[in-house]
Amino acid sequence: MERSMDKFIIGLVLATVFAIPILVLPFFQDPFTLSKLIILTIGVCLLILLKIIRSIYSDELEYSAGEYDLPVIFIASSYLLSGIFSTPNRYDAFLVPGTGSFVILGAILYLSITQLKEKSKELVKASLIAGGTVFSLVLILSTTKILSIVSFLPPLFSNPLYTSLGDHLTGAIFLLTIIPLGVGLANKSEKTFAKSILGASLGLIILGLIISVINILPGKQTAPLLVDFATSWAIMIDSLKANPIFGVGPGNYLTAFNRYRPIAFNGTDLWSLRFTTSRNFFMTMTTETGLFGIIGLSILVSKLYKHFQTISKDKKLIPLIIILGALMIFPSSSYLIVLLFIVLSLSTKTSLVSIKTTAKLPLLVIASPIIITIAFVWYKGVNIVKAEYTYNKALIAIANNNGKAAYDLLARTISLNPKIDRYHASYAQINLAIAGGIAQNKEITDEDRTTIGKLAQQAIREAKSTVSLNSGRAGNWEILANTYQSIIPLAQGADQFAIESYNQAIALDPLNPNTRIALGGLLYARRDYTDAIEVYRIVTNLVKPDHPNAHYNLAFAYKDSGQIDKAIDELNIVLSLVPKESSDYETASSVLESLKSKGPLTETKSTNLVPPQETKEILKPPLELPEDSQPLAPTP
Repeated sequence: MERSMDKFIIGLVLATVFAIPILVLPFFQDPFTLSKLIILTIGVCLLILLKIIRSIYSDELEYSAGEYDLPVIFIASSYLLSGIFSTPNRYDAFLVPGTGSFVILGAILYLSITQLKEKSKELVKASLIAGGTVFSLVLILSTTKILSIVSFLPPLFSNPLYTSLGDHLTGAIFLLTIIPLGVGLANKSEKTFAKSILGASLGLIILGLIISVINILPGKQTAPLLVDFATSWAIMIDSLKANPIFGVGPGNYLTAFNRYRPIAFNGTDLWSLRFTTSRNFFMTMTTETGLFGIIGLSILVSKLYKHFQTISKDKKLIPLIIILGALMIFPSSSYLIVLLFIVLSLSTKTSLVSIKTTAKLPLLVIASPIIITIAFVWYKGVNIVKAEYTYNKALIAIANNNGKAAYDLLARTISLNPKIDRYHASYAQINLAIAGGIAQNKEITDEDRTTIGKLAQQAIREAKSTVSLNSGRAGNWEILANTYQSIIPLAQGADQFAIESYNQAIALDPLNPNTRIALGGLLYARRDYTDAIEVYRIVTNLVKPDHPNAHYNLAFAYKDSGQIDKAIDELNIVLSLVPKESSDYETASSVLESLKSKGPLTETKSTNLVPPQETKEILKPPLELPEDSQPLAPTP
């Protein structure tokens, strides 16, 4: 029985290690991250249960203590505690992006592999090579467009840029890390057939590595866009000042990026992007987990430093050096976190600790809370997966312009899991879309007005739910502001609520010029030109002086406030900022000539220059919003 259990445990470890990099379930909005999380969760939970059953059956507790156990456990604990105490919405920490779950489950997988004997660890290496071989083969087939001719495959797999890890940078690091493992296995093997198989596998892996590297070269469509080290460092330091103990929380780096990025970032080509990770994994980890993460990382570094001095004698450290070096340069994906723990488990030296006991009760007492936790994870996990599946169906319905189906599917999604802000955001948008469609009817009946009112109120409630689930995220306040702004043509008072929401979004993301321009547009629509000018001037003088649309909007605000000379000056600045051959230049020139001649404004179609718009009332008389429609209290 014990031998059978040991075989089951080894087989499950091998299957999990093999499946994670290659299995993709195309039923979710993010088929890569969630698929890996499902596979990892199932594998780890089953491993724990099998280990418990084996220990109870054999009346013995066995544990192989590894050199990296302490830092691994400390790092996993830092993510767990930070996810509980710092991340505003724990589903962000443990579901999608789920960084906390990948670290914790990866740590448990590390502990599971360290319990294996050396021969079994060799099989784990072989499983990694097998996974890398299949990954590379699929990558080659997708690159050569062979997969695209297989008619029964979902569209995801027909993309010539498809990779089962979601991005080519992760694929390149994965393949580069396992090549030394394959070389080591080939050198140890005494059988010609095994050497041939390993040689063929390494050939495919090297070819896959070449394809992945080509796809991440600058100028390529799949080249990674990376935030610079200086910006990452500034965000990390300011985040630690504000959240020293537990950091901002796993999955909450975007909030830190919005709040703490330096103004110099707006001078880069990536100024309009928002990053969910730092430049490298370790700065992301420090930002998200604070001092607890730093302590765990420091312990790991001190352990590794001693072993790296013996690199010339211990070649098995080469894969560990590769992945650690990569994570010092590049951000980490969910899989690379797991791969780091796997490589650590294959690099550590262990010592066996065994405790004999004939009493099963103590073992059952120890195992009970673990079993209850696993049961709870599985119970919650079923609804979480169902919700993600239903949400993806809703997005497909939206893409197919099937509003009724999307509405019903989103309502079902929220009933399955009401704790995800993007579900509520999408539901708010579909309510607005349906309300807007009804409002376009030539004749509006009393029943139509009632329906529009209910849909508008539902949209506001859902947008407010988005904020309440993570009130520190600027993007959620923008969703609420956009919702109010969409309701302005339908209801009284929505404009003031939109202004309040935009102000809170700006407080949480002060260097975002587009949010301020949107606020300025609302003030302009209310003909509050003085305040609109002040908002636009903050953008043009401080936040992003080279933003053409900010100067363009400021010119219109100056014009309508009677300050024509200043409007002309702003349009001249616009002309200096846009290419002369562009439609933007033609548009700005046309408006400038109209101002100089004091004639009616004539605008041509422009790519990036969008003037502030007057709000047109659609419903007459407009709806009256209920008292509970106002925004939530601002985040301190």
